[in-house]
Amino acid sequence: MECLHGGAAGGGWKDDPPFHLRLAAEMRVPGRAWLEYEVKPVGEGSTIRQTAIFDPAGLAGLAYWYGIYPVHALIFRRLIHVIARKAVIHPPESHGQRRSSSGN
Repeated sequence: MECLHGGAAGGGWKDDPPFHLRLAAEMRVPGRAWLEYEVKPVGEGSTIRQTAIFDPAGLAGLAYWYGIYPVHALIFRRLIHVIARKAVIHPPESHGQRRSSSGN
């Protein structure tokens, strides 16, 4: 897995730091697909929004999207919960406020 840094691009995606990430699907589907994440600061925390975007190619694309929707709903629901849980367990360090190895 590759780590993203501000303005990084590659592998079919480009990020818009620090609050937006859009991943382009590289698998063969009847259309174009993206998975998008947006993080917004809220008080002392933040909210994350996950959006699946699909641009179907004809009737085959529409049939694919609506046919696989129930499976995607389960997968994406679990995915956003895992991401949120990991963000709480491993919050990013604030810029300029890095902890020393002694814990101070």
